[in-house]
Amino acid sequence: MRRGDIVKYSRPVSTEEAKFRFILLSQLEKGRVDIQLICDDRIKPIETVEGGEVEPAPEERHRRHICMRDRLSKER
Repeated sequence: MRRGDIVKYSRPVSTEEAKFRFILLSQLEKGRVDIQLICDDRIKPIETVEGGEVEPAPEERHRRHICMRDRLSKER
């Protein structure tokens, strides 16, 4: 996984949680990553989780998310 990828929880505890998708905001550091919930809220929640708690969500390849990954890459 790399910064800007779309990820999901690897072991969701509910069907609602299984629907959540996040943007990976940081590379793995000390076993943890920062993720941001993809939603329509003005302020999007950010969470720090263990790297093993998320996995790539390859079925989520929407144009705006790919654009977000490209934008994050340019900020590096």
